[in-house]
Amino acid sequence: MNITYWAMALLSTTLSEDGFTGYFLSGFIEIPGALLGVMLLFKFGRRTVTVWSFTVQCTGTIQTALAVIAKFFNTFIWVAQPLMLAEMSPTTVRNIFCGTVSFFGVIGAVIAPYLPLLKTISPEAPKVTVSIVSLAAAIVLLTAPETKDLPMPEDVNDFDPGRFLQLFGYQKQRKQSVFMAAENAAIFEEWTTVCLSLLAFLVLKVIIQDVYCFFS
Repeated sequence: MNITYWAMALLSTTLSEDGFTGYFLSGFIEIPGALLGVMLLFKFGRRTVTVWSFTVQCTGTIQTALAVIAKFFNTFIWVAQPLMLAEMSPTTVRNIFCGTVSFFGVIGAVIAPYLPLLKTISPEAPKVTVSIVSLAAAIVLLTAPETKDLPMPEDVNDFDPGRFLQLFGYQKQRKQSVFMAAENAAIFEEWTTVCLSLLAFLVLKVIIQDVYCFFS
């Protein structure tokens, strides 16, 4: 979501001979996209809106003429994804769950500014890359559980893993005590903090190296 959004924003200057016009259209289309996205979420499921948005975004970024339409549907994703994520995550670990997913999304935002460099390989390479990422996200989300009009999970044992995690052997367990779930959540939080701290250090190291090379 992040990598496709920022990549399309940076590539929007190629939509018109005047780069400012293309960038303006790319930003302006988010207003009707956000409004329509909210209305669609009341009518359709969160997974349905997100998957179709990723799919149309994938198709749109292949052709420059459809890039504004792709950005329009990317706005749908920004409306649907946070709601879907919050409704999927168990109450006892919702902070950790949402924070972890958001962290990896920010990594995508860090990578996005480097996508225009792919033009040295082919002028269409950045758009093709965004299309591939969008298609992959749509396929993965097809395996996610639908959350519309369903009760939110109270603890880890109520979490619906969806078909994707079930492929890796994760099965929904019978409900146990809230105290046991809280204990598991504390252990998970500790390991998540360590892993995210390491990833943050590595990302920061790359950014510092790039800034140093730029000013050298």
